[in-house]
Amino acid sequence: MAAPPLYRDRDLSLDEIITLSRGNIHSLKTVVDINVEKDNRHYSSAAASVLIKKPGLLQIRLYKFGMPVGNYLVRDKIMHVLSGRRNEKFREFGRELYYSVFWWEGLENAVLRRN
Repeated sequence: MAAPPLYRDRDLSLDEIITLSRGNIHSLKTVVDINVEKDNRHYSSAAASVLIKKPGLLQIRLYKFGMPVGNYLVRDKIMHVLSGRRNEKFREFGRELYYSVFWWEGLENAVLRRN
């Protein structure tokens, strides 16, 4: 994805992006790698496109080997399955991801644990 023309030749830091937007960020789209471990061993992995919109909307598109496997929408803390598996594990995963979305400055890696 190319940067908008205004910023095409600039390499902006997170601080510069926040300063330029002046807090008027209403949506954020990111691509993340998800590694699932079970009993401290690699169990599965997937990629996801996550769209976060204010207020209270999170859309998760899961991909496995580049193929779409699920499209989930969390709005006002309620998870809707648009496509893909409709079981409680995915609903719980979506709810936990919804609660884990924060603006952490300098965050490079995150760990989501369910005990």
